[in-house]
Amino acid sequence: MSARHITLAIGFALAAHPACFAAVLETLMSGEVRVATHLREIDPGALRALENQFRYDHRLADRDAPFQSTDVVTQHGLPWRRLVLAAASGDTWFIHYEHGGEGLHSHLVALARSGNSWRVVYSASGFYAYDTLPKLREAIRSQQFREQTYEL
Repeated sequence: MSARHITLAIGFALAAHPACFAAVLETLMSGEVRVATHLREIDPGALRALENQFRYDHRLADRDAPFQSTDVVTQHGLPWRRLVLAAASGDTWFIHYEHGGEGLHSHLVALARSGNSWRVVYSASGFYAYDTLPKLREAIRSQQFREQTYEL
């Protein structure tokens, strides 16, 4: 293995280390945030950037709206993801949503604005949906989410 490959491997390992994400989550954990419980309350640019990351179905159902929660399709045309809770702090949106299919699970994604564009700066998945800010914060504190970048 060349020195360049070793340097790249170390760089990727450090970038994926949970300590790197601590600063991103700090504003959600202890800062002043504005909570959103409906899609219309989320910055349209952040929401569009998130939905563009979805594979296959690029839709997110509103909170409490029907969605395809299992791999057994009973009603065609429903989105595979549904909003649970979102929160904004400065130029960062934290969006927590359920993801149906084989094994219902949830995601927490942070998107940061730079100029007019948005990018994913944190992505994690967990087994449960946390429908209030205190519950979401406790889930993060108790490490109920695992950082990942392979699927949103």
